[in-house]
Amino acid sequence: MDYIVLLLLLSRFSLFQLFLYLFFSSSYREEEERLRNKIRADHEKALEEAKEKLKKSREEIRAEIQTEKNKVVQEMKIREKKPLPAVPIPNLIGTHGGDPEDNDLREKREKIKEMMKHAWDNYRIYGWGHNELRPIARKGHSTNIFGKIFKIKAVQLAEKLLPAFNTPTGIPWAMVNLKSGVGRNWGWASAGSSILAEFGTLHMEFVHLSYLTGNPIYYKKVMHIRKLLQRMDRPNGLYPNYLNPRTGRWGQYHTSVGGLGDSFYEYLLKAWLMSDKTDHEARKMYDDAIEAIEKHLIRKSRGGLTFIGEWKNGHLEKKMGHLACFAGGMFVLGADGSRMDKAGHYLELGAEIARTCHESYDRTALKLGPESFKFDGAVEAVAVRQAEKYYILRPEVIETYWYLWRFTHDPRYREWGWEAALVNKPVFHFMYLYLLFSGDDLLPLDHWVFNTEAHPLPVLHLANTTLSRNPAVR
Repeated sequence: MDYIVLLLLLSRFSLFQLFLYLFFSSSYREEEERLRNKIRADHEKALEEAKEKLKKSREEIRAEIQTEKNKVVQEMKIREKKPLPAVPIPNLIGTHGGDPEDNDLREKREKIKEMMKHAWDNYRIYGWGHNELRPIARKGHSTNIFGKIFKIKAVQLAEKLLPAFNTPTGIPWAMVNLKSGVGRNWGWASAGSSILAEFGTLHMEFVHLSYLTGNPIYYKKVMHIRKLLQRMDRPNGLYPNYLNPRTGRWGQYHTSVGGLGDSFYEYLLKAWLMSDKTDHEARKMYDDAIEAIEKHLIRKSRGGLTFIGEWKNGHLEKKMGHLACFAGGMFVLGADGSRMDKAGHYLELGAEIARTCHESYDRTALKLGPESFKFDGAVEAVAVRQAEKYYILRPEVIETYWYLWRFTHDPRYREWGWEAALVNKPVFHFMYLYLLFSGDDLLPLDHWVFNTEAHPLPVLHLANTTLSRNPAVR
C-alpha cells in the first residue's frame, strides 16, 4: 500500500514537493503522538489526585474547595480595577413617577385603583380567556377580530388574521375564520362593505409588530390600505364609512367621526406620533381630513355647544355619538405640528368638544352620557330616541378629559373625571382615570402613544434601547 501511494505521489509532485510532504507528514505524526502522551499523562495525574482526595474526610475536601474559591475571588478583585460601564435600564411602567403631591388626589387615585382591582378580580374569576366579562351573568364573552388583535400571542394571531387581507383590493374583511382563513363582512354593512374604523385601525399594531419581529409583511398590509385610500376620490374631502373590498368603491356615503369611522382618524395622527413625527404622509392625511371635518361636520348649537354631526344621505344630521367624544382629545393631541400655526385653535376646539360631552352627561338623571345625543331646535346634548338612551361603559369622554388635563392642567377636567368615577364605579378604561390623577411623568406622551383600546405603544425612537435592534421598517 505504501508503495502504491509513493508511486501516485511521484506521478503528481516534483521531488521538492514530495520532500515537503514527507517532512510535514512526519512532523504532524510526531506532534499527534506528543499530544496523545500529554493527554494520557494528564489523565493519570488527575486519577492519582482523585484517589488522594478520596482518602480525605468531607470536611477537608470542603475546606480545600473553599480555599480555591477564595483564591479565585481575590484574583478577580485584583484584575477588576475598572468597574463595568453602567447600563441604562428604563423604569418599569407604574413603579416610578406619577405620584401626585396633593393628599386628596392621592386618595382619589387609590380609590380608582381599588375599582380597577375589583374589575380585574372579577374578570379573572368569571371571564378568564375571553375578551369581555358579562357581569350580571358572570360569564366570559368573545367578540370579532377588531377586538381580538390585542392578544398576547400577537404573532400567531396576526398570521391567522392575514387571510382576511386576501381580497381583490387588499382591504380586509371584517371577520375571518381563524381555522379556514375564509373571510366575510357584516350582513348589515352597506353593499357588503368593510368598515372604515375597522380596516383603518390596524396600522399601529401591525407596524409595531413588524418593528418587533423584523417581518415586514404586517407593515406592508396596512401601508397598502393607506396607499389605496390616498388614490381614491373622497366626497367633500371626507372618508365614507363603507368601502367594498371586492370593487374598491365606496358604499353608502355616510361619514362620521363617531361609530364606524372614529378610530381611522385617530390612527392617522397616532401613526405620525408613533413614528417620532417622521411619517409625514400620515400627518398630511390627518390634516386634510380634519380640515374637511371642520368644514362639513362641526357646528355650534344655539346654546353655544360645539358638536360633530354625521353626513348621511346628502345632508348633515345634527347628532353626535358618544364615540365621537374621543375627538376632543384627538384635536388637542394633534395641535402640535398642525398647519399654519393653528395649535391654539385646536386646543380650544378640543376643550369645546370636551365641554359638550360633559354636558351630555350632566343633563341626564344618572349623570351618565347617552350613546348619542341631538342638537335639534330646543334639544341640545340630550338623547331623544329610546334606543339611544343607554350607556355601555364607553371611555371616550374620560379619555378626552385626560388629554386636556395633560396639555392644559385645568382642574375642571379632574373634577369632571371624578364625577364620572363616583356615579359609575365599574367605569370602563380605568387607565385613563388613573392617569388623570397621576403626574405627567407617568407614561409621558413624548414616549408613548395609546392605541384605540388604551394600550400604550412606544414611540419608535431610533435610539430606544427597549426595542429590537433590527427593525423591519425605518
